[in-house]
Amino acid sequence: MLLRVELRKHLPVFVAAYLATTATGMAASLAPDIVTLDVVRALCTLLCWSATTVYSAAVVFSFVVLGRDQLFQISTRSRWQLVGLKLGVLTVLLIVQHLLTVGLQLQDLLEPAGADAAAVIGYLMLAKVVSIAAFLLSVTFLATVAKVLRGRGVSASFFTVGLLVVIGVQGVLLWRLGAPTTQEFFIGVGGQLFTVNLYANILPLTLTGPNGGFLPPISGLSVVLNLIAAVVFAAGWAVLAKVRRFNFLPM
Repeated sequence: MLLRVELRKHLPVFVAAYLATTATGMAASLAPDIVTLDVVRALCTLLCWSATTVYSAAVVFSFVVLGRDQLFQISTRSRWQLVGLKLGVLTVLLIVQHLLTVGLQLQDLLEPAGADAAAVIGYLMLAKVVSIAAFLLSVTFLATVAKVLRGRGVSASFFTVGLLVVIGVQGVLLWRLGAPTTQEFFIGVGGQLFTVNLYANILPLTLTGPNGGFLPPISGLSVVLNLIAAVVFAAGWAVLAKVRRFNFLPM
């Protein structure tokens, strides 16, 4: 019951993102010669992912820190089991969004990938799943720490700044370790795909400098750094949950 309720709660936001992604993706696919549609698709993808990412972080913060969600408050399940349920639902919805995004761009991805097409598809799935896990676990860890602070304003500020710092640190590590000579990069992808996305936590990055084809060596480092981040934040969350008692009452 809780699973169905939780899923229905988030469907309006994600379905809106799915529809926008589908509409712009199909338009760009049906008229491949119109460059403007490629740019619109890329912009819509960026905006939809920004919306669902911020929404997912807000869901975790609202429950863990602010104690919202009355149905979950009266549940007999462990509060950490309820957090896990929320994370599971958000993970599935974000993965579906990724599958839809990649599916609508599949032809554009396979052509430049050439003989590496299978490796590219495998990377796109693994990298995004690991980045989603790193993001949601970092959000949960930061929200758990923010819970002990006094006042909504202080907790919200710590949570927001902390998340930006985590993403920023991962981005810098990816850049300095994987492509220290690269001076140019941008967030997201452009209208024309020339390389795969790299992920600093949930943030998609495209480096313009490194060589190595459509799937450069730095892509593996992107996955490894996110996997390390996911393990570290999961362990930190587990330690906090064990050594300190938390309530989920409204703040």
